[in-house]
Amino acid sequence: MANLAASAVVTTLYKPFAGMSGKELEFVDATVVLATMGSATNQVLASAFGLSKVVAVFNVVKSDQTRLIATPSFDGSYIQLMDPVNATNLGADFSGTFRFSLIGY
Repeated sequence: MANLAASAVVTTLYKPFAGMSGKELEFVDATVVLATMGSATNQVLASAFGLSKVVAVFNVVKSDQTRLIATPSFDGSYIQLMDPVNATNLGADFSGTFRFSLIGY
């Protein structure tokens, strides 16, 4: 498989709002088409959202209203996903159209 490409991300809101140590935090709300992605192997990269690092993920909702649990990786370079209903471990792969709301820089 492969990592998420920026071409699969349609940003609906990209709003700078704060800054510390020369790094401006940005809120991103985007529609993303995933094709078997979300694990540590098939990564949802911060760079696909125009960010260097993801600090927090607030919301990940699939087009059918299914909600996922999401968290930044330890270094913030990608987002890991998990289905809260069939949760066995963090870092599962998903396919479909999703809406992501997150903060990063």
